[in-house]
Amino acid sequence: MLTPAKTWEANGDYSRAIDAYLKMTVMQTTDYALLEEVWYKALELALKFVPMKAGNVGTTVAERLAEISRFESAGEAYLSIERDKESIDMFVAGDKWDRARAVAREHAPQFEQRVEDEYVDSLKKRGKAEELASVDVIAGLDLLASRGQWAKCLQTAENEVSSSVYSVV
Repeated sequence: MLTPAKTWEANGDYSRAIDAYLKMTVMQTTDYALLEEVWYKALELALKFVPMKAGNVGTTVAERLAEISRFESAGEAYLSIERDKESIDMFVAGDKWDRARAVAREHAPQFEQRVEDEYVDSLKKRGKAEELASVDVIAGLDLLASRGQWAKCLQTAENEVSSSVYSVV
């Protein structure tokens, strides 16, 4: 199935190559790495040689990648076609918080607070009290206290107060 796509690509018939690469689906193979590679090839060709197709191809590729739980790659695909909100959503879905923050900060500042709120909610749901305390001290301390982890709660509070004092001085 890939041979015609590669031939069309080599001959400069990029539109047909893109269509052929996109014909590969989970119905043909369960090799998700191969699908990711082939779909990304279609997106690269569209971005470089057939820009009129780039938006549709990028959306198709990102949606397919999300369907096979390749959220980080889906986020990058959306970002390549300037779909910032969708890109952020994919990074969040894949627990790629630093990347979600960076995209929000650099491309879509209106989503920065939403990313932070979702990060805090995620940490609460997963019970990551120490990480939570690093971004929301009170929420982290509340989580430790609700578990009855008083020694850890007091230690965390002490560390946070010490850090705050040093940053002021």
